[in-house]
Amino acid sequence: MTSDIGEERAKVHGIARQISHVRGYTVCMMDLTPIELTELPEMQVAAVRLLIPRARIGEVMGPAIGAIFRTLAQQSVRAIGPVCTHHFRIDPLVFDFEVAVPVNAAITQDVDVQPSIIPAFRIARTIYSGPYEGLGAAWQQFESQLDSMHLIRRPNLIERYLRGPESELPPTEWMTELCHVLATDAG
Repeated sequence: MTSDIGEERAKVHGIARQISHVRGYTVCMMDLTPIELTELPEMQVAAVRLLIPRARIGEVMGPAIGAIFRTLAQQSVRAIGPVCTHHFRIDPLVFDFEVAVPVNAAITQDVDVQPSIIPAFRIARTIYSGPYEGLGAAWQQFESQLDSMHLIRRPNLIERYLRGPESELPPTEWMTELCHVLATDAG
């Protein structure tokens, strides 16, 4: 009996992750953890600020991350958390954001990299498992779930790349924390 329940759960989980067709549209059920409402503490970061067309995100992330880690090495400052992005607004045409790394000490600004602070925020968060190409769909699913919870949100978004290419794991096992900043009276 117990193995039957386990097999059924495995089937349901497998079905939920499969691609299905609904009215001619392809919909992918994302693997998201349950939403958690919590406080994100203030983070001192080394950051590269960017304002780019959305289509350029893939070509700017690598160089920005490289610039940050070169600056940290040159200034003997240590990363104390994963690479993250802090988006300042939601815009259908552009990304207005910082690529950032939490650090143990403030850096001195150089040509591309500046010291910055990601303020403490009340957030709703989930973790998406999968390749970076699925982040757009994961955000859509997360936003839909937040809508159903009637949470009042601010335009700030934060992504924390918990496990990615550096882990040498297949993209299906990468993990990204999605955080949506909530209004202070939410939740």
